[in-house]
Amino acid sequence: MCELFAFNSDKKENITPYLIEFYSHSDVNPHGWGIADIHGPVGLETGLDKASDSRFLPHLIKELLPTDLLLAHIRLATVGEPCIANCHPFRRGDAGGTEWTFMHNGTIFQGEELGKYQSVQKGTTDSERVMLYLIDQLNSLHDGNPAEASYEEKYAVIEEVIRTLAPGNKLNLVFTDGRRLFIHTNMEGTLYSKTLPMKKGIMFATVPLDHEEWQPVEMRRLLVYEKGDQVYRGEPHNYTYVPASELELPWYEPGAEKAVMEPDPLRRAIYHKYILPTEREPQDFVGIELEYPIVNRSRGPVDFDVVHKLSAAFADRFGMDKRRYDDDGCLYSAYSSSNGDDLSFDCSYNTLELSFGRERNIHAVDQRFREYYTWIQEYLGRYNHTLTGMGINPARNVNVNEPVKSERYRMLLHYLSTCRSDDAKGLPMHNYSNFGLFACASQVQLDVGQDQTTDVLNIFNKLEPLKSVLFANSYMPEEDLLLSRDYLWQRSAHGINTHNTGMYDVEFRSEAELMNYIESMSIYSMERGGKYIHFDPIPLRDYFTKSYLTGEFYDNGRYQEIRFAPQMEDLQFVRTFKLDDLTFRGTVEFRSVCEQPVRDAMTTAAFHAGLIRRYRDLDELLDGADCLYGRGYSPEELRRSLNRCQWPTFLDRSEISGLLVQVLDLAKNGLQDRGYGEESFLEPLYDRARSLKSPAVYMKEQLEAGRSMDGMIDEFAAL
Repeated sequence: MCELFAFNSDKKENITPYLIEFYSHSDVNPHGWGIADIHGPVGLETGLDKASDSRFLPHLIKELLPTDLLLAHIRLATVGEPCIANCHPFRRGDAGGTEWTFMHNGTIFQGEELGKYQSVQKGTTDSERVMLYLIDQLNSLHDGNPAEASYEEKYAVIEEVIRTLAPGNKLNLVFTDGRRLFIHTNMEGTLYSKTLPMKKGIMFATVPLDHEEWQPVEMRRLLVYEKGDQVYRGEPHNYTYVPASELELPWYEPGAEKAVMEPDPLRRAIYHKYILPTEREPQDFVGIELEYPIVNRSRGPVDFDVVHKLSAAFADRFGMDKRRYDDDGCLYSAYSSSNGDDLSFDCSYNTLELSFGRERNIHAVDQRFREYYTWIQEYLGRYNHTLTGMGINPARNVNVNEPVKSERYRMLLHYLSTCRSDDAKGLPMHNYSNFGLFACASQVQLDVGQDQTTDVLNIFNKLEPLKSVLFANSYMPEEDLLLSRDYLWQRSAHGINTHNTGMYDVEFRSEAELMNYIESMSIYSMERGGKYIHFDPIPLRDYFTKSYLTGEFYDNGRYQEIRFAPQMEDLQFVRTFKLDDLTFRGTVEFRSVCEQPVRDAMTTAAFHAGLIRRYRDLDELLDGADCLYGRGYSPEELRRSLNRCQWPTFLDRSEISGLLVQVLDLAKNGLQDRGYGEESFLEPLYDRARSLKSPAVYMKEQLEAGRSMDGMIDEFAAL
């Protein structure tokens, strides 16, 4: 399908990173590109070459000044051959002198009204005919002088055009009269929006363009924006477009008329959220998130005043947008529009998170990480504070463990502390309901293609026991655990439904089985009117059958009960914590690794990026690993055993060490294929594999030998 992008704001903003990401999708939309900078010097330009191959487009983007209204398009030819006249956006003036700039994503299968425009259009696309029909209808206003028409009159005409063309057709429209931006979609999962926090600005894209939260655009009604504000929300029509190819998807029963007429909306929504984004060719991008404990060297609790000063100073130093503030007006998220990097505080001001805009080369991330980390450490050092590379905050027992004062984090901690139940296996919950305030991870997201998804999830699920041996770094002696991350999530309210956390207890044989599994996952919160509502976890397939449910929301210092009706849009609030998780971005997020010692910060990303290049070889290696899987234990049982402080007696240490080296060799070969010299990041892991000494094992030995925790904090903080 073609892809659309649009931006509208009250102030001119730099959106270059979003355009670069958008045009990188041209490998699957290779039949031309276009850009319309409505109020800027670039103007309207189109090209017939693939955007990623264009020599002209990079110069345009480089010349692009901050803008307040812009449209962009990349084309996959369906109706109309590849030629410059068929490249969007199109532009045409109405009889009143207004210039309309217009884009369409979809195909018109039914539309007798458009036939007459074939003889007068410049190209051969149905999209151009839609624009000409729309302008003709506008020209009918005020006896042929639409300049005298009010916006309300124009809205009525545009909505009538939409109601005329929407039945049986995919009608994703983005167009502007130079002042207002008009939006319409009638197919689920094909248009998303993202607002600019703390600013009046909004962008739209066919698929999300970064790791932030994008919202599905409301379907089947005209939406109009001016200077970033929604100024009109039309009445809905009833014409949802369902492509004929979906009738062949696994949730339809061939020959069942009802299934054709009334496809399962949940199944369709799951497909669009999780499966459709994988249809793009994987681009070898890497997304990295690093969470670090903050420690007060004076052995007292973290001084939040220091943290608040740090976040503001960091944003100023690195030119980041001060994006999100808590209820007390304290900054807790700063974002760089130039590279997509983000500094935030994960759940608590005791944990600093660095998220990096996706890159192909891990060295590029490492360079920025080193610059950020060095500056942060120098700043914190002035106040006798430090970051350290541990998966558990060593000062968790003295810190003030309270959530960031925001809707989401307040809801999350309240849910974890009040929802108490044994999980499906009858295991009791632990007493660390505030674990999200002190547990830290090193997470990586990697692109996957549709034909790879189930295999990648199956294979990396089998790898999880060995990852415990290499990466354990959340030592909790009171629980006899080297790696406590799994225990903290699985034996909490998140794990009441065991399908929401931990490892997979099934091997997926098809895409349909994966979607079945997603249907079985539970939802426990959603949002209405800017308020998070939480409730007892309920599987998705049950949630959407309810007429209403009861939950709680926070209002003016107390929690109130509320009854609400489920909506399909609530699917966006499903949050799962699988060790290997399929995301809505067309990526798998590997989230089982504790934060690593700072000097080894890039090992997690390099390990996974190399192995995903060799995932079939990895599968063959693990299937033949009798030293691991020939002992009668499942992957989950093996990982649970290897998380404990005592080595399991049924595993031979030398054999497991040899297997780990073979796994690392595969990762190294995969990184060599990537061609960026990233294999150097694996060297610390070879030492761990040969000695079977993870950071947690090393810490345990050092502490038992009499070394102080202060000494460990400093060692694991060293860059």
